[in-house]
Amino acid sequence: ARGSVIKTRPGEVEATIARMQSLWKTIAPDESPLVFTSLAEIYRDIHKEEFRTARIVSVFTWISMLLSCMGLFGLAWYSVECRTKEICLRKVNGATEKQIVLLVCGRFVKWMIWASLLGIPIAWYLANTWISQFVYRAELSPWIFIMSVLLVIMIGIITVIRQSWYAATLNPIDTLKTE
Repeated sequence: ARGSVIKTRPGEVEATIARMQSLWKTIAPDESPLVFTSLAEIYRDIHKEEFRTARIVSVFTWISMLLSCMGLFGLAWYSVECRTKEICLRKVNGATEKQIVLLVCGRFVKWMIWASLLGIPIAWYLANTWISQFVYRAELSPWIFIMSVLLVIMIGIITVIRQSWYAATLNPIDTLKTE
C-alpha cells in the first residue's frame, strides 16, 4: 500500500482533493482512483477502543455516583433519625445550628476521607496498569487524585447537608415531648 501525507490549508480540503484526483487521472488513467483519509480519521480508528472504553467508564461512573449519593443520603437520614433525641438535647443545652450541622457532616466527612485514603492506592495501581499498555503515556499527576478526593468530599457534603440542616432546625420541644 502506497501512501502520501498532504497538508492543506483549513477550508481548502475539498478543493485540494479535487485537484489531486484530476492530476491522478491525467498521470495514471488506468490506475484505481485515489483514496483520501484524514489524519483525524486514522487516529479515530486507532483509538476507537479507547473512546468506547471511556464512554462506558463515564456512564458507569455517573451511575455509581448517583447510587452512592442516594445511599449516602439514606444513611444520613437514618443517622439523623437515630440521633434526633441527642441532637435536640444538644440544642437545649445551647448548641447552635452550625455546630449541629458540623456534628452531623463531620462524621460523614471522616468516613469519606478514610474511603478516599483506601481508594487512592487502588486507583493509582489500576490507572498505571491501564496506562502501561500505551507506548506514549502521560504521567499520573498527584493532583488528579487530590482533586478527586476534594470532589468526593464536596459531593458528599452537598448530599448530607440537607439532612444535617433538617436536624439543626428541629424544634426540641416537639421531639422531646414524645419521650
